[in-house]
Amino acid sequence: MARRGAGHRELTERDHFWLRHLERQAAGAETSKTYAAREKLSICALYQARMRLTARGAWPVASASVRKGSRPVVAVAPVGFTRLALPAAALAAVACRLRLSSGMVLEWSAPPPVEVLAGLLEQIAPSR
Repeated sequence: MARRGAGHRELTERDHFWLRHLERQAAGAETSKTYAAREKLSICALYQARMRLTARGAWPVASASVRKGSRPVVAVAPVGFTRLALPAAALAAVACRLRLSSGMVLEWSAPPPVEVLAGLLEQIAPSR
């Protein structure tokens, strides 16, 4: 269930600790609260780890709008970029504009290198 998104830092030992607990909890029928109590874990720490790992792309995003029974159906958030190839003539006239869900707009007079864009988006993405 755990996955590593492109462009994300390697997971720490602490991240792996929480991933193991999240995987065990998700595989069982217990609620997060019941699992945390049984394992003598802080429920707040479990929730924080889930949010941090989800934001880093190491844990899938739970869809709150679609539920199966009392447990959320898990949908994996897309991670990465798609390379776009434009003819050389078109590149000279291209202006790049990126509108974020927060309303922020980023503009370039020419397409930025993918590495620059990936790093920038990782820095401005809201932490969950």
